[in-house]
Amino acid sequence: MKHTYNTRGFSTIEILVSVSIFILFAFGVIAGVRMVAKLIQTTSLHSTLSQVAKNDLVAIQNLNYSDIGILEGIPAGILQKTQTHTFQNQEIIITRTVRFIDHPTDGTTTSNPPDAQPADYKHIFVETHCTNCNSTLTGHASAYLFSPNEDLAENTGALTIIVRDTAGQPIQQAQVHITSRSLNPPLSIIDSTNAEGKILLPQIPIGINEYAFTVTKNGFTTAQSIIASEANPNPTNPPLTITDGELTEKTVIIDAQATLRLHIRDQACVPQANTEISLTGETLLGTEPDIYLLNTTQLSDNTGTAFFENILPERIIPQVPGFVIIGSSPPTPTPLAPGTIHDLSIIIGEGSEHTARISVLDQETNAIIPNATVSLTVNNQTTEHTTAGSVITQTDWSGGNNQLLFTNTSKYWDDSATVDVFSEPGNIRLTKAGTSYIPNGYIESSIVDLGEEAQQLVRIVPNPKIQNRFLPYNSLKMQLATSDEPIEQDWEYLGPDGTPNSYYITSQGIQLDTDHRYLRYFAHFSTPSSTLSPALSAISFEKTSDCTMPGQVFFNNLNNAVYTMTITAPGYIMHQQNMPIQGNMNEQVFMTKS
Repeated sequence: MKHTYNTRGFSTIEILVSVSIFILFAFGVIAGVRMVAKLIQTTSLHSTLSQVAKNDLVAIQNLNYSDIGILEGIPAGILQKTQTHTFQNQEIIITRTVRFIDHPTDGTTTSNPPDAQPADYKHIFVETHCTNCNSTLTGHASAYLFSPNEDLAENTGALTIIVRDTAGQPIQQAQVHITSRSLNPPLSIIDSTNAEGKILLPQIPIGINEYAFTVTKNGFTTAQSIIASEANPNPTNPPLTITDGELTEKTVIIDAQATLRLHIRDQACVPQANTEISLTGETLLGTEPDIYLLNTTQLSDNTGTAFFENILPERIIPQVPGFVIIGSSPPTPTPLAPGTIHDLSIIIGEGSEHTARISVLDQETNAIIPNATVSLTVNNQTTEHTTAGSVITQTDWSGGNNQLLFTNTSKYWDDSATVDVFSEPGNIRLTKAGTSYIPNGYIESSIVDLGEEAQQLVRIVPNPKIQNRFLPYNSLKMQLATSDEPIEQDWEYLGPDGTPNSYYITSQGIQLDTDHRYLRYFAHFSTPSSTLSPALSAISFEKTSDCTMPGQVFFNNLNNAVYTMTITAPGYIMHQQNMPIQGNMNEQVFMTKS
């Protein structure tokens, strides 16, 4: 039998394919080996860090109880706050924290009567991290130690620092730095607030106005004690006094920093460059005389805008030396929301010694009321003005979705199916799954026609401005989109920085600079709670046809006297009150629908 053999070799393509497959396989093996090596290295480093922390804790536990504390700290002791340790050629930083713990068996600082010596035992916490390992891993070890004689310290008292925001909510992980002013040896304590916004420091040596403090948190305003001086003889936050056997409690307010962009124009709507603008808040640093935390001055830039940053969110009042503020949007005084950027537009002009600027607002929606007649009467002489502008308002969504154009004021375009518009007509909330609120949802509005170009959109006012105090301030946030055509299209929703990555917070009166006629809003709802939901009860679009602020009137050339102010508006109950006029007055009046 004749045998035939295939003597043809591999083609170039076959060789290339084979080599490629081998290379891919080899790279996969190498990557796998590297991953396993990295995992082993990470596990080894974590084990090393944990072992160093445990060894340090054991050494601390072998000390005398009275020596267990931080140098110049409370509790005082012989331990350094941080220490460098070399282990297997790795440089490891050891950080130690020692705190007194108040056990409830003998009462606490909040008991009645309070426990004035709440140093029942000590909590020791050791943390380690490597400085030359290119890793963020940390090791931890902790223990509790008890001494029955610790309550017997004399000439000491207890101190509780409580850190809250402007809404009264606790701020956790705020850093509190307390230093003595005259003790020898000196005392210096750095600690962080717990989930209740508190730090407790028992067995503080007594002293009158002895302890200065500073409270900080990244992205938040700063609060600190102030020593009395000639410039501020009566500070509201003097250094703290500790009394023997008593508890001193101090509440400190900080909050996420707010930013204000203030736009200034004259009565012809011309931006006013290089104009001095002063800004004053409500928080006092001292009394007799009043000294304010916020009391600063800026010059407007070439566009007539001044920037004020790192502001405590509170009600602020602008002033322009040499001029009178004739109108503002939103009406001042303006409350700022935490962690947000606010826009405030003001119109300035010449004014007499006594003037009055009056804003007329809806009690329910906080929106302006156009066509309201405001009269001031004194000595049988009456001066009368009418508020300008117009407003489009939606207060109900229970008509359902699939409405493209905003013609039925109770309908909208779309939603996430996780918002409830029917259970409470006039309120949008998240839906419930059983008894718990779903975490997220949204609603997209119909297309709102802002009207002819002569009508300038001044402000968008969502309501309520402030959500439930136990919800995050941004639990309801919004984005806006504009267009020249009222058609179904891919609307681009943007936030205050002009990108899809930012949001307007509902505590703001939203100012939108747009030349487009049509507008939509996109409202995002979120909650970390199973029992609380943010709500949207109204949204208003305020407009004006000339260089005036809608819903406001300005009275010039008044007398220093008590006037009778009367306000009437279609659909509202008449409002009347006495109004003393002295200097440049600014009044907000909220009216109730009839």
